[in-house]
Amino acid sequence: MSTLAKTSPLAALMTLALLVPSTARAQDQRFRASFAPAAASISGDAELALGGTFGYRASKHLWFEGDLTWIDAAAGGLGNREVSFGGFATSLASYTDIGRGGPVRFGGGTLPGRPGLPNFPGLPVLPILPGGISQLRASTDGSTLIGTMGVRWELPVETVRFRPYVAGGIGLNNTDQRFRLSATSFIPEIDESASNTGYALSGGVGASVRVAGQLWADMEAKYFRLSQDRDVMRVGGGVAYRF
Repeated sequence: MSTLAKTSPLAALMTLALLVPSTARAQDQRFRASFAPAAASISGDAELALGGTFGYRASKHLWFEGDLTWIDAAAGGLGNREVSFGGFATSLASYTDIGRGGPVRFGGGTLPGRPGLPNFPGLPVLPILPGGISQLRASTDGSTLIGTMGVRWELPVETVRFRPYVAGGIGLNNTDQRFRLSATSFIPEIDESASNTGYALSGGVGASVRVAGQLWADMEAKYFRLSQDRDVMRVGGGVAYRF
């Protein structure tokens, strides 16, 4: 009887420890850092994107977080591509392939026709080119960097291992673009770049799944609204560490 009396409190303590929910222990995990390779949809094209977040949990469901996204293309711009033209057009104004649709005018330094197309002030006014010139080669490339600060709300339907959430934020974006045109006997080589900085708004949904311990897997779709009426959708998954 005495042995039972001594072991009962110990058994009860062990049972209580086993029954403590993981969500209660997770209350001590105030910080979260994540990294996510993703794909970004820009003007109908899929581009490589890399994203990272750092968050601080203010309450059971509310996080404050910063989000940084790098995209291997200029959002709303000319895209990363190389174009070759046979010399049969009479003017560079007809080379709309570089802009992938819409009016494009190289002379005078502007390329209107699509939201977000840059202004290259260094571009010269190009002459009318005769038919039958040698082949022209042009290339465009660029990148976009988006940084936002916002909140993340983990829905009350969360379980021990699965936590869906919604997120939103506001911040800045910077877009860099470069345009290069090879030299011919009629025109010099052109190598111009342009940069633009403006606001960024974001909203997204996702879910976190606990893999083991403090390691989580994230799945997320996030929409960005950038200055100059540009839209970017980022979809991907990555890993997160909570501590």
